Amino acid sequence: MARSGSEQRKASRRRRLGQGIALGTLALGVPALVNSMIAKRAAQLPPGSLPADEDWRPERWASAVGELFVLTRGLSRPATPIVFLHSLGPGHSHQQWLAATESLALKHPLILVDLLGWGRSDRPKAPYGLKASVSTLKNLGSEFIGKPFHLVASGESAPVALSLAESAPEMVKSVALSGPAGLTLDSAEPSRRDWAFDQLLGAPIFGTSAVNAYTRRSAIENNLIRHQLAPPSAEQIDEHYRLAHLPGSTSPVSTFLRGRYERALGTLALDPSLKVWIAWGRKAVGEPVEDADLWLRHLKSAELVVFENAASWPHVDQPKQFSDELVRFIG
Repeated sequence: MARSGSEQRKASRRRRLGQGIALGTLALGVPALVNSMIAKRAAQLPPGSLPADEDWRPERWASAVGELFVLTRGLSRPATPIVFLHSLGPGHSHQQWLAATESLALKHPLILVDLLGWGRSDRPKAPYGLKASVSTLKNLGSEFIGKPFHLVASGESAPVALSLAESAPEMVKSVALSGPAGLTLDSAEPSRRDWAFDQLLGAPIFGTSAVNAYTRRSAIENNLIRHQLAPPSAEQIDEHYRLAHLPGSTSPVSTFLRGRYERALGTLALDPSLKVWIAWGRKAVGEPVEDADLWLRHLKSAELVVFENAASWPHVDQPKQFSDELVRFIG
């Protein structure tokens, strides 16, 4: 039986991380020292700049466990806000949404969120994963936003967005997914190999070595090259590398690699009236467009739009076309 794109992606990731664990274990026989050197090198990089447009407002909202970084624009407008969640991966943050949201700012209030443990948000010693993210976003919606909103999610934040819509239907007016990932086709029990891999990733030194292998600069560059059509700039790679190695980053990245943000499509119980829109890149990797039919069997009311000149993130490769289609969907 052919494997789905998500299953192939997991197998490839396991191979890379397994190699990273082995190399980290062998490196001078002291992986802890190697991990410390990597963290020190990343800390020397200067932080990336925020948007020059003064209409964007960087803000911080204090959750019960740590502060979330949110970038807002036009909150005084009476229209329904649009909340954006970034994909998950080494150094991912709100920045991937800046190009696609520029034209949207003329009509809608915009809120770009860095999930707890990612981007410019805090990295507390706290639980990470799907359940914790949904709980934090639910509080953000009630305490910071204060009214229903449209929710747009990229990549592996798709399960977070749909789970939030499921648990708080009065809060989420619609869900749009760009290059969705992290939604498994079944909820099968993990194999012994999966279990052993999970335990190894959770180990303090070996887990950190695996994460450092996954987040080394060359790996980040290759990851960006695979998932977006435009070659990444040196500044983009540096910012991803810096954010991936901020103190406390190992825990959320490890949680992501262990599949703790994922959810089986068949377990979702969404309100039948919820509007769902899916943007998929024709040249997507990891989660190829061929998987779309499998997803739509579970998200029966969803509308699918395929972007011909996009890879995994349509909002990055075709930002203007993406925003036009999103406006049409929101209506």
